[in-house]
Amino acid sequence: MKPEEVLRELNDLVATAELEALTALAAALAAAAAHAATRAFEAQERGRSEGDRWLTPAEAAPMLGISVKSLHRRWRKLPFCRPGVTRGFRVSLAGLREYMRAPSHR
Repeated sequence: MKPEEVLRELNDLVATAELEALTALAAALAAAAAHAATRAFEAQERGRSEGDRWLTPAEAAPMLGISVKSLHRRWRKLPFCRPGVTRGFRVSLAGLREYMRAPSHR
């Protein structure tokens, strides 16, 4: 079933449902929306990580032309850096390359 068809049927259901059923329907829709958002986020992360690898700050800093210390100070503002699992941060190689290709960062 296409999303448009599902939305059309959902609108019809909401228009004709009893008050008690609307509460249950709202809860089910919230759960479905959360599930859809999670799936979309995971798909985006998979797409980003395919062909990608995580660099250490020591590997990434020379590619940026800055010191490791400077990268440590700035990493939270950079779109290709993510917090590490236990501490510190990691750098996406694909994200770094995309950042370096952007005209505003040349």
